[in-house]
Amino acid sequence: MNRYLPTNDDITIFEYKNSDGDLIRVYLHKDGWHSATYVNYEKRNELIFEYTKRFNVIFDMIPNLSKILMIGAAGYSYPKYVISHYPNVKMDVVDNDPNCESIARSQFFLDELYSQYHLDENHRLETYIQDGRDYIESCNKRYDIVINDAFYGMIPLIPLYTVEACEKIKGILNKDGLYVINTPGYSKLEESTFLLDTINTLLQVFHNVYLFPAFQPDTESYQANYIVIGTDGKYSPDGTIPFTLEDTIIFRDKDIVELVENYSY
Repeated sequence: MNRYLPTNDDITIFEYKNSDGDLIRVYLHKDGWHSATYVNYEKRNELIFEYTKRFNVIFDMIPNLSKILMIGAAGYSYPKYVISHYPNVKMDVVDNDPNCESIARSQFFLDELYSQYHLDENHRLETYIQDGRDYIESCNKRYDIVINDAFYGMIPLIPLYTVEACEKIKGILNKDGLYVINTPGYSKLEESTFLLDTINTLLQVFHNVYLFPAFQPDTESYQANYIVIGTDGKYSPDGTIPFTLEDTIIFRDKDIVELVENYSY
């Protein structure tokens, strides 16, 4: 049986037990699943969702990476994983919702992470309460990886997908760095219009694009997640899938309003 924790009108936090008997706490915002954590102590910094596990391909592609920017915080599940598993990596996290960090601290064991890994002293994890596009427009830092996991409810944050946004992100990446996007789609790739348009847009800016399924075909519903990576580097990661780009469009800033209206999951 689900157990609901006190929240507000936009945010729901509940707990349930999975098939292995693990207690899992989930963060929902405007009806979208934004984050989850194991409640039992020994698993609190481990990953639950397939798409967050797929993010880990970045460590195969750039084994010695040192600085990650993540846009979209929610319950800090991936920052918790990185900080606890990769002691030489620093992360900046950007989210425009001021509730995210406080909820992550009080409900998703982020305070525990800060204490355990002395983050107030070493500053390996920094949070910026800011719109993601605004942050990259004014950013004067450089990163090995930029991860886009920003959604408004179930709608991806379109201003981070345009050619102009990709050019800005490329400008804050180190040489051969990776722009990594959690992108919604469908289990049938050919029906994933937004995903294929995203790939076409990335190819206007980056030399190479790699596509990964981020779902279990035998258990997932018709809707599905994919991880798309744009980079100027030439890599040979495992698990990529081929794609064709017939009848795809290119996302541009001038079309943002129309794009938001057209793409809703």
